Amino acid sequence: MLDINSTVIVQILNLVIFFIIFVTLLYKPLMNIIKERQEQMIKHVEEAERVKNESIEARKQYLELHEKLQSQGASIIKDYKDEGERIKNEQISQGKQEARRIIDHANAEIEHQKEVALQGLKEKAVELAIKISEKALVDSLDVRTQQLIIDRVAEKVRASGNE
Repeated sequence: MLDINSTVIVQILNLVIFFIIFVTLLYKPLMNIIKERQEQMIKHVEEAERVKNESIEARKQYLELHEKLQSQGASIIKDYKDEGERIKNEQISQGKQEARRIIDHANAEIEHQKEVALQGLKEKAVELAIKISEKALVDSLDVRTQQLIIDRVAEKVRASGNE
């Protein structure tokens, strides 16, 4: 049937030995290197995913914080505007009260000066009335009667001036 020759057997044996050596020396270490490389790549991909997720979360937190700070800033600005408006209105009110007080004081002073002037005019009128009465009475009455009339007129004028 088949005639197998010894060289063929040796070649087959060499091939088997070569295959065994190849598998033990090259294939297993090569497969281990490939496996390690795959594991490293998987770790790097997982690390990249973790960093990406952390980055997304950090951005989300940043945006939330930014929005919160903007609303707080707007609230603070509104509070300061309201406070400024309140202070302005308070100052205006105080200014109006001070102006009213000054006007009232000036009116009171004017009224007082008016009363003093009227009192002075009344006194001058009394003096003039007395002088006129004296001149008119000198010719017609004696000194004692004249003095009595002058005193009565002066008392009536003073009494009416004090009212």
